[in-house]
Amino acid sequence: MYIVEGNIGAGKSTFLTFLEQQLTNTSVILEPVYDWQNKVYGQSLLANFYQDPQRWAYTFETLTMMCRTKEHLAQQEQTEPNRIFERSLYSGHYCFAKNSFESGFMTPLEWELYANWFSFLIPTKCQPPKKSHKVTVKKK
Repeated sequence: MYIVEGNIGAGKSTFLTFLEQQLTNTSVILEPVYDWQNKVYGQSLLANFYQDPQRWAYTFETLTMMCRTKEHLAQQEQTEPNRIFERSLYSGHYCFAKNSFESGFMTPLEWELYANWFSFLIPTKCQPPKKSHKVTVKKK
C-alpha cells in the first residue's frame, strides 16, 4: 500500500489517474470527493464546510475519516500489493482535522470526540503501510 499526499489542487488525482492507466497491475483509490460534494448525504457537506467551517468542520472531518477508514479497511483485506491511495487517514487527522481545530472551526469537545474516534479506529483496526518512500516533486 502506498499513499500520495499533497496540497489541494496539486494534481494528485490527475497524476494517479494517469498512473493507473499506465500501470495495469496497480489499483488507485482516489479520495471520495464525489460522496462529500454531490449530495450523497442529502447535501454537499464539502460546500457546507467551505461556507460555514465553524458549523460544519466536525461533521465534515468525521465524514472524511469514516470514508477513509471504510476504504482502508476494505483495501487491507486485498492481497494485491500495488495499491495507491490518494491521501490517507493520517493527513485527514494530522493535517486537515487538526488544522480545523487549531483554526477555531472545532470546539475543544468536538476535537476531543474526533481524536478519540481516530485513536480507537486507526491503531486498532487499520494497518499502516508497510513501506515508506518519500518522493518530493518540485514544479518547474
